Amino acid sequence: MIDYAFTIRGVHIDVAALAAIVGTAAWLVALCFRRRKAMLFGTAALAFGWIIAFGTPLREKKLTAEAAILPGATASCASIHAGMTGAEVRAATGKPDEVRNEEAIRGPGSAAWIYKGSRCAVHLTDDKVELVE
Repeated sequence: MIDYAFTIRGVHIDVAALAAIVGTAAWLVALCFRRRKAMLFGTAALAFGWIIAFGTPLREKKLTAEAAILPGATASCASIHAGMTGAEVRAATGKPDEVRNEEAIRGPGSAAWIYKGSRCAVHLTDDKVELVE
């Protein structure tokens, strides 16, 4: 992937920035001289720069879906719901990274299973899921 188009006195000029500069210059020419071809060229340059810098909407949706599960995570906590047993949770998400005793806070038989890879915590009471956060 191209990191930058060129360097001027130690300043890296990105392809998207170059497209934005060219597009803005073309728009200024179009405004001053009312040239339609310059406006069309400026619009195309700005659109090209936008796509290079920010990607397409389809690409962004795919990245958002993949970002729900971090690398190394076995499953998302979205598959866990209230009422599941501890065995069902382990089958769906694997062994928790950390188990915290919550008996002092939430009562006898309470624990929190922390999944760092999925960035969530499963709160159980008497081996039944009460809350997933």
